[in-house]
Amino acid sequence: MREKYNPSTRHAGSFPDPTGVDCIITTKVYDACRQQECEFFEFGAFEVPFGWDFEDIFAYAEVVPSSVSFDVLNISLIEGGPLARVQMRVCADINAFIVNTRTGEEEQIIGDNGFEDNEVCFEKDVILYLPEPDKMDAIAEAIFQIAGEPVIEEFDDTEDEMFNIFIPIGAFIIVKSVAEVQLLVPVYGFCPTPPLCEEFPDVDACEEFQLLPFPDFYPPQPEDE
Repeated sequence: MREKYNPSTRHAGSFPDPTGVDCIITTKVYDACRQQECEFFEFGAFEVPFGWDFEDIFAYAEVVPSSVSFDVLNISLIEGGPLARVQMRVCADINAFIVNTRTGEEEQIIGDNGFEDNEVCFEKDVILYLPEPDKMDAIAEAIFQIAGEPVIEEFDDTEDEMFNIFIPIGAFIIVKSVAEVQLLVPVYGFCPTPPLCEEFPDVDACEEFQLLPFPDFYPPQPEDE
């Protein structure tokens, strides 16, 4: 059982007494759980670029920044609640590249135009406290990572040089049940005015050069023994 907050138990001087109480509308987290997922996702088939040898191909991949998304598939109460089964997909976009290690040439093979085939998803099927699905939501937060080097496999049964790429992708996922509520909270006044912004300096390259120390023009003399 969770203990209720008792103001009398706080340490003296830890924070000032509130100036009053107020009602605020906010998103409250009712329950949450975390999971780690990792698997190899298959992308293919791709044709070996003209003039390249399969033996010279190296691949790498990256997660597209700010591409994480989720889609709630189903929320169903378990025996009338308050627990619910939550099913969702947590996804991110992947960019993948191949490099010709002999010539240094590089080509992007996945994600160059934002096609759906560069999206990878983990299916989640979890139990959360979510007693009123009509008033509550399920959300997800995630951090996706490329878990290792992509594996390239060549097709043996085709006339053209074709290959598949298998990318190990991991994700740290937090699933939450939330609702917009009105809470009574202690008030300490409005937030203070923030400090002035630090603007990115518009630096003149010549001005920076003028600040450099003057170099020695001649080799150093040998030290006296």
